[in-house]
Amino acid sequence: MHADQADIDIPLVRELVAVQFPQWAALPLEPVDSSGVVNAIYRLGTDLSVRLPLRPSSADIVQREQAKLAAFLPVAIPSVEAIGSPTDAFPGEWSVHRWLAGTHPSPDALADPRRLATDLAAFVDEFRTALDVDDATWLRGRGRVLSQILIVWSYQKDTNPAVANSARHVIGEVLAAPR
Repeated sequence: MHADQADIDIPLVRELVAVQFPQWAALPLEPVDSSGVVNAIYRLGTDLSVRLPLRPSSADIVQREQAKLAAFLPVAIPSVEAIGSPTDAFPGEWSVHRWLAGTHPSPDALADPRRLATDLAAFVDEFRTALDVDDATWLRGRGRVLSQILIVWSYQKDTNPAVANSARHVIGEVLAAPR
């Protein structure tokens, strides 16, 4: 948990939706179990989700994510249905997305790990091509990833086992990658 993390719960999310998007106010609302450390996600009815940054910001993050990432991803991402404005109760931008059915991948529960690896490799390859970086720059990027993931692991190892396990896996993959 971050020192400046917002206190997000069902009553807050329900209030935000009711005030800013009353057409969805009567829909059922429940938290989504997630190991994420950036957003709190709530299921809104059967077709929507509400995403609130744990560290609120009004920096157009939702629009920037959609514009920058969507073009590179070889898979569907939840479309933004609405963007909520900051309020006294929640001082940052938040969003309502279309719900995509599925589950979070985990190394021990993948139905087709080779397909996931192929899809991720295609994304990384397209992203790397779009960045137009040489091999030396790409290798330095691995160093940055290692630095960041070590920080995540040390920060989460005692409080968020799911994130710590994912971080441990990434550390192993980065260290095992060919030089």
